[in-house]
Amino acid sequence: MFERNNIDDLFLASISVLYPDNEMLTDNIGGILTISIGGYGYTTILKKNISI
Repeated sequence: MFERNNIDDLFLASISVLYPDNEMLTDNIGGILTISIGGYGYTTILKKNISI
């Protein structure tokens, strides 16, 4: 069910995803640009994959 891994091959990664969202409140930057950004983030473990 689980695979045993070498600790030296594992990395902690923080993933952030941002996207435009028209339903959220907006920020007005200098009266020129209006931006609405939504998103989410999470932390995961990645394994180094070496292909020869």
